[in-house]
Amino acid sequence: MDGSSEAAGAFVTPDTLERARGLGLDARALLNRNDSGRFFARLGDALVTGPSGHNLNDFRALAIGW
Repeated sequence: MDGSSEAAGAFVTPDTLERARGLGLDARALLNRNDSGRFFARLGDALVTGPSGHNLNDFRALAIGW
């Protein structure tokens, strides 16, 4: 998520795609439109921080053994 979004990122869990299908979300179509914001907002998994004033571009984090 980037640009004018209020979200700094999103949480992804092993059941993310299953929950998305249950809501009728087409993950591939939204990804092709660069619309991850709508996808994660509908799931309630967007990490909303408000404007940070920073552009972190492609920052990624991975937690193992959480």
